[in-house]
Amino acid sequence: MTTLPRLTTLETPVNVLPSSQPPSMVHRSNSKTFIGGEAKGLSKSWDERLLQSANGERPLPRLNPLRPPRLSRTMTLETTDSHYQNDLRSLLMKREQYHKSHNKWMKPFYGSKVEQEDYRKHIREVLKSQMTDRDANYRRCLTERMEESDRAIGYDKRCLQDDQTAFQKKSTYLRQFRDENKKLMEIKEQQLKMVRVQTNQQEGELLRYNPINWSQTLR
Repeated sequence: MTTLPRLTTLETPVNVLPSSQPPSMVHRSNSKTFIGGEAKGLSKSWDERLLQSANGERPLPRLNPLRPPRLSRTMTLETTDSHYQNDLRSLLMKREQYHKSHNKWMKPFYGSKVEQEDYRKHIREVLKSQMTDRDANYRRCLTERMEESDRAIGYDKRCLQDDQTAFQKKSTYLRQFRDENKKLMEIKEQQLKMVRVQTNQQEGELLRYNPINWSQTLR
């Protein structure tokens, strides 16, 4: 009776990161899964490529563990490599942020004389630039206010001139209206006078040819 080969998994322990060792030098355990007696590694050069990326050659990209970039998904959904790269990327970003914030306040207090002087020079330049920007903003604000005042004064002058022109036009129109009314009234008065004279003449002619008192007893 022949016995079937036993399925076993060989793993190497994960080393603990020393305090003085950067995260880019952490070596991931090369785990290999043996199926049917044949050893098939997930990625032999995975650690080397991650170390090269972590050392500054190119930034580590964020991977989707459910969609590996180079390896096809298996039935067991092995995503250890992707999770390892994402964890290493997160650790590197945290350390980089820590060093950035640490280097900002370390130089003016614990740096050399040159670094301290450079820091003071940078502070002076920043203050000078801020003062220059503030002065430029103040001057620009004054210029804008002067331009606004000039526009307001010009608009006021134009309004006064327009009002004066309108008043003159109205006065001219009213004078013309008055003069025309006077002319019409004079013409009407002359016409009434002529009508009255003609009426008197007609009445005199009628009285002469057809007097009211034929017997002339009313004298």
